Amino acid sequence: MNFGIPLNRKGFTKQEIDKLGNTIIYLSKKIPSLSKTQCLKLLYFLDEFSIKKYGIPVLGLKYEIWQFGPVSQDVYVELTSVPEILSEYITTKSEVLPHGYVMVEVLPKKDFNDDEFSDNDMFILEYVVAKFGRKNASEMSDITHREGSLWHQIAQEKGLLELFEKKIVRTSNYHIDFSRLLDDEKKKVYIDYIDNSNLLRAYNV
Repeated sequence: MNFGIPLNRKGFTKQEIDKLGNTIIYLSKKIPSLSKTQCLKLLYFLDEFSIKKYGIPVLGLKYEIWQFGPVSQDVYVELTSVPEILSEYITTKSEVLPHGYVMVEVLPKKDFNDDEFSDNDMFILEYVVAKFGRKNASEMSDITHREGSLWHQIAQEKGLLELFEKKIVRTSNYHIDFSRLLDDEKKKVYIDYIDNSNLLRAYNV
């Protein structure tokens, strides 16, 4: 739903950008040498664990089924190049490693501000950092790829597992469906959250 009021060109409201930017600041201050891939994984874990526990995500990002796991395409683009919508909050530093692999480190530009965060959000942030903060990107990928995970379920249903394994494709337009995690009560909470978020985006508030 859009009432003709323009959004940020990537579809985020000011409040969503502020919360996303401060979330990445929090992660980059808690985890030394936070890499782009680690950051993308941790953002996914934040939303998945929050939805499981409360029926409401921390960030409400959309995650596509890619070869290396669930990925928010908009955030991937921000962290791969010079940040644009997040330029007030973070910067990135690239280093070319042996075999041509480019390591991108995510760095904060200012202190963490918790104005947009509920007590539940802060609990999930602390929980995810404690649980995954010492894991590298490969270890996190193993977790998102486990049989039975949302990524694995949807990749299997859409015939992507073999394509990913053979490196025929690396990305897809299929999205993680978090409602699969929920009982009827939490599913209603989640659907209400999505509806309210869409309304806020429509009015860009």
